[in-house]
Amino acid sequence: MEKKSICSKILLVFTAGLIIYFTGFLGHGFFWGIHSAFGYGGGGGGETELPEEILALKPTIDDYMSETTDTFIILKGTRGENTTIYINNASDNVIYPGDLLWQSLRSLNLGQNIFNIYAKDSAGNISETVTAAITRYKIGDINRDGYVDDLDLALLAAHWAENWPKADINNDKIIDDLDLAVLASHWDL
Repeated sequence: MEKKSICSKILLVFTAGLIIYFTGFLGHGFFWGIHSAFGYGGGGGGETELPEEILALKPTIDDYMSETTDTFIILKGTRGENTTIYINNASDNVIYPGDLLWQSLRSLNLGQNIFNIYAKDSAGNISETVTAAITRYKIGDINRDGYVDDLDLALLAAHWAENWPKADINNDKIIDDLDLAVLASHWDL
């Protein structure tokens, strides 16, 4: 009988330990696990409320171009007081030109570039994430198919002497021989 009693106690302690471990593992901490497992400190058996999640103030991001041929872009915006900005889980290359301002120079690969931006305060609280999606195209790729070819030349010719931003490669508000020269210098062979 005594052997069965010892085994029962070991099983009870082991089960309680697992409850404490997994409750702590889910983010509520060791003492919260004891509280949940044994009903410690609460008035007995009722629903236990989880502590409210604390979030840092969500950063903002200023308007940016969602399509560009530029190799680099400056992302910038505002942040909460005493927070650090993280872009794609890293805080390097972020500067703070003002108390509540942030900015970061980022290189762009050809195709879509995704930047997930969040703030973290000194207590380790993390804000909601803001996402910026920026697609970089080749210079001269007017139709955005990934190539600079005769289709782009046809679009440039169809809008010759007009102010059509997609074909105005040098951004001087007129499609002319300068745009043609840039397109030709980026031609895909």
